[in-house]
Amino acid sequence: MDNVPKGFPKSETKNIEKVLKSLIKEDYILKKPTSYGTEICLNPRKIKEIRKIIDPSDD
Repeated sequence: MDNVPKGFPKSETKNIEKVLKSLIKEDYILKKPTSYGTEICLNPRKIKEIRKIIDPSDD
């Protein structure tokens, strides 16, 4: 989870962290503690919803 903001400008770090927390709270992203930090992945149970959000024309 700590690595996600690294690909974005430093000025956006706070916004990215806020969005990540929101997506975790809404159960779109799952988090798993590991020895090297927190790993995140898309929730496979919500993949249809996620695809619809990304591409609303995809049915």
